[in-house]
Amino acid sequence: MKKDIQMTVNKQENIVWMLDKDLKLRFVNPEIKDITGISNSEMTGKSIVELLPEDTVCRASEAIKKISKSIGAVETFEAGFTGKDGQYIWVEFVLTGIFDEKGCFNGAFLVSKIINEKKEVEERMIRAQKLETVGQLAAGVAHEFNNLFSIINLAAESAKFQKTPGSYTKLIRTIFETTKQGIGISRRLEEFAKPPTGEIAEVDITALIKNCIMILSPETKKRNINIELKAGKKITACTDRDMLLQAVFNIVQNALHATENNIGNIKIGIEKKRQETIITVKDNGRGIKEENIKKIFNPFYTTKGALGDGKERGVGLGLPISYSIIKNLKGEISVRSVEEKGTEVIIKIMDLDRIDAREDKEIIKERFTGKKSKKKTAVLIVDSDEKEVKLIENTLVPEKFEILKINSLKKAVKVFTDKKPEIVIIEHTGRDDEILRTADSLRKINPFLPVILISCIPERKMNNIRSEGTSFGIRDILFRPLDTALLIKTIKKYILF
Repeated sequence: MKKDIQMTVNKQENIVWMLDKDLKLRFVNPEIKDITGISNSEMTGKSIVELLPEDTVCRASEAIKKISKSIGAVETFEAGFTGKDGQYIWVEFVLTGIFDEKGCFNGAFLVSKIINEKKEVEERMIRAQKLETVGQLAAGVAHEFNNLFSIINLAAESAKFQKTPGSYTKLIRTIFETTKQGIGISRRLEEFAKPPTGEIAEVDITALIKNCIMILSPETKKRNINIELKAGKKITACTDRDMLLQAVFNIVQNALHATENNIGNIKIGIEKKRQETIITVKDNGRGIKEENIKKIFNPFYTTKGALGDGKERGVGLGLPISYSIIKNLKGEISVRSVEEKGTEVIIKIMDLDRIDAREDKEIIKERFTGKKSKKKTAVLIVDSDEKEVKLIENTLVPEKFEILKINSLKKAVKVFTDKKPEIVIIEHTGRDDEILRTADSLRKINPFLPVILISCIPERKMNNIRSEGTSFGIRDILFRPLDTALLIKTIKKYILF
């Protein structure tokens, strides 16, 4: 039976991977050699840290954390790496968890598929839509420049007839300010039209939205539509500036086209929650029929002219491209709309160098390769015995561990969520149910977390928690009086595993 399953998997066009709970590769199709140049036998038994690029490891570890929390959960992500012939390959990964009969996470199945053609089509669509948008903007900019040139021409003509230096200087200042305004318009259009660099950097989101509003200002002035930006202090995110600008521009332009002249109002909000940036674009336009909301991200679906029934022209690429861009930026985009009342689009993007992702990467590297990261390993001690806590602290601090201390199990989950320690030590005084519940809560947050108990109960009476504890993430039990050498040895076993 096992051989039949393996033969079936080997015949798949896609690459199937199987990881154990420690993220080590247990199986992969032989066809992997055609892509990477490394045979499946050479890869088997190695950790994904050794096999995949760092960015892919981060994305995989985030996805595995999610699927490990519930049976049947599925996660997808895209990643790129260089193949054996030097060609850059885009791969889509689909993951689901492997669980034992007790419902404990035991590993993961990954199915990977090369999507270079899909990516090329997406990139062509993005370029085509951008060129179309630049063409539309050019008409508005030409109108704006005509107005500016008229002001400059009038001021220059008037200057010829001025007799006092003061009047002459005032007209020269008008020409100078108007010229500067024209240069600003030209630069904003040039900035929008330039090809994306693909650079990930810290981006001033507030300035980006203001720039987007300025690019659209010729149309908003012409139609007397108000765009209101609500943002507090400077909000930044680590992302691809050019791609985000195009995605946001498409959405704001859509809102603009959905509103009526003279009464149109668009509200843009920016909010930062930890590593997540939320951008909302809300209009008071014609709204979207409920049955059409699920279609708006489909390519070539539009309610505008040419392909739709609206007054504005459009081919239905703006929102699908925005959706694709936001997904590539590890974000989400959703829409709420009421017909004849308006539409709200919500964009959520994560910082692409998320702090917790970097921490995950360092932990994984340290765990599988034995290479110490510069960051100290944090140990959370949950113990009401002050003398014992002091003993543990004096033992671990010289070994370059960071110590977090609390005296109550009730605080453990909150502190763990906030501080993200790599190891938890819990005092065991006989409250088995409470300890198992706490360990289970911690395991749901991080399925790879080692929990160590220090017990005052004789070893012969520990059969119950020994048999059940493993399923809840309890890896080891030490006994009082505490052997500090054994404590260090036990902790290092998990740090270097």
